[in-house]
Amino acid sequence: EAVDWLAAKGGLALGGFRRHGTTLLQSSFNEGHDAKGAHEGGHGAEGHEEGEGKGGGGCFSGASSVYAKGRGPIKIKDLRVGDQILAGEASTGALFFSPFIAHLHLEVATHAKFLVVKAEGTQSVLHVSQEHLVFAARAGATGASMEPLLARDLRAGDQLNRVGCDGELYQVEIASITTASLEGLYAPLTQSGTVVVDGFLCSCYADAFPTAGVLPWLQRLTSSHAVVHGALLPLRLSRSLLGLSDGSGQGEANPPEGIHPYCRALMAIPLAARAVATA
Repeated sequence: EAVDWLAAKGGLALGGFRRHGTTLLQSSFNEGHDAKGAHEGGHGAEGHEEGEGKGGGGCFSGASSVYAKGRGPIKIKDLRVGDQILAGEASTGALFFSPFIAHLHLEVATHAKFLVVKAEGTQSVLHVSQEHLVFAARAGATGASMEPLLARDLRAGDQLNRVGCDGELYQVEIASITTASLEGLYAPLTQSGTVVVDGFLCSCYADAFPTAGVLPWLQRLTSSHAVVHGALLPLRLSRSLLGLSDGSGQGEANPPEGIHPYCRALMAIPLAARAVATA
């Protein structure tokens, strides 16, 4: 179904790629994603921005876009619980729609520092916090499978998964990474645990403890896409049982802000483990 939608109109709205022989051609739609008011700098620029360094702060900005079935491209801030949004599977390259369940982290008015990731052959960019997980492959790793990597570890030359108009995911090379101060912190959770943001395939999850000093083995677990996806199974199941992921898009328009209560409870576990280990 997602493939049919992309072929008909979605891929053009995404600013996706079409394959021409062995060359990827960029569609001319939805280019030049504008981040008005952003203050850009080089990757790794020093300086503390409001909202930076918060536990569980892996997010996208309010300027980011997702692609909702029946609604088309929408700003991430306009998502409604139950919306079917474009997601994908990095290992197979498949695209599909997955229900939006809730925001794991939501702060509408907070300004924070985001990475601005630009890919070769397109003016579209991905705005993502340093702690968020993005599906990528290292530069020079020809044919390597896409793995969830922390955005702060991405470098120019690495490969990202970019949506194509024909309903497939293509690997595109990162051209540059800068930083920008943008408004809003949004971390959408889908049933699949993945989401296409600004045309790039991303995880719904992030490193919840980038600077908290938790035990190293616990930090490896809390920054693992597979582990966090499993840990959130009760939340995902509960939303399904309550009928809040039926694709109706009729959920609450103004959800409560902050870190989701379920996530906050999970985040208390590693901190308690650290306290016990150091007692």
